[in-house]
Amino acid sequence: MLSSDVAEDSQMAEAAEQAGLTIDYPQGGLLVRLTGVWRNATIADVEKAVRDVEAVRFSGSARLDLSGVTGLDTGGAWMVRRLLTSLEAKTKNVSVAAAQAGMTELISALPE
Repeated sequence: MLSSDVAEDSQMAEAAEQAGLTIDYPQGGLLVRLTGVWRNATIADVEKAVRDVEAVRFSGSARLDLSGVTGLDTGGAWMVRRLLTSLEAKTKNVSVAAAQAGMTELISALPE
């Protein structure tokens, strides 16, 4: 393996370890996609994006897609709970999609 290949692999692994968040607006609603590792050590990277979601105005339903989340600890679960609570304050039609086994239980165990 060439040194440039090693550096590229390292960068890809590092990116996979970061928390990510994207926002879409399908049919007047809100779709928030979470990706990467949502752990205490990585959630600072998405703090501004979470605040952006909390401030956004929309009509319709909201969906939180966790299919891209590859890791979650209590710190990450708190951040997801914060997002859910914010969305639930704006609309009664909030759904959580594609959470891996155990994620939903951890998130729902936390108070609103």
